[in-house]
Amino acid sequence: MNFWELRGTIQKSDSSEWRRIDSGVTYRDRFVTCYGPGRNHRLEHDSHTDVAVYIPDVDLTIAYGMDNELSRIDDYGHSDSALDWTKVFPGKHWKVLVADIFWRGSLVDRVAYIAVDDYRAYLPIGGWHDGLDIDEFQHDVARLIDGIAGHREFKAYYDRVPYRTKF
Repeated sequence: MNFWELRGTIQKSDSSEWRRIDSGVTYRDRFVTCYGPGRNHRLEHDSHTDVAVYIPDVDLTIAYGMDNELSRIDDYGHSDSALDWTKVFPGKHWKVLVADIFWRGSLVDRVAYIAVDDYRAYLPIGGWHDGLDIDEFQHDVARLIDGIAGHREFKAYYDRVPYRTKF
């Protein structure tokens, strides 16, 4: 399977075709060396909270739930106001997360998404200062993860956000 076929498989799949493993260790970890005052070293650890295995082909897995270190709030307009669109939801808490896509244990793709409305839904997040420039793959990965997580209102949440799509 090549990269584009893999993406196509993910886009065409439905959450019922994935087996969610949601408790315990995911074995999808990140370690980062941090420097404190006086250049003291420390190692920080983070992990995905969930892993999903594609039932028709267990070589394809998606790990999700880890904070997206590459897309912190500073990347979205340098203030919370860049993501004011999250205020259309009653819950005040949101967080940018990352989904890592693995083929035969190798990381082959990474997609950022956002948990909104006190983490009741997962939506795509893309480029520009407000995160609203998205493509079809970002949309489809967020929709899939939202479904795998057991959420059932992706379209209702998605339709409330003024995305600029490149489909």
